[in-house]
Amino acid sequence: AFLGIQRTGPDLANAGWRFSDRMKVHQSLYAPRSVHEWSTMPSFKHLYVVQKAQGPKSTKALVLTGKFKPAKGYEVVPTPEAEALVDYILSLKKDFPVPGMTAEVAAAKK
Repeated sequence: AFLGIQRTGPDLANAGWRFSDRMKVHQSLYAPRSVHEWSTMPSFKHLYVVQKAQGPKSTKALVLTGKFKPAKGYEVVPTPEAEALVDYILSLKKDFPVPGMTAEVAAAKK
């Protein structure tokens, strides 16, 4: 694995354990610098739709602020592909014992 800023995104090993907020993962995919200003991760805006808000705000709409906020009257919502990607990222959990650890010790750590 590359170190420091040589990476172009976060390490996804055990991402399912580290990321607990689904909307934060969506926000990181749509506008990585809205989460960390120094991020070198590329944006995946093509997985999201900026649509005119009609009626109440969508429950799936991203909460963005500052320069990342959509124009007034618009909202950013994930496509089915974005939802599938977030499902995949949240499923990345290494929940098997560490080599050399007994099954009883591993089960007690859960």
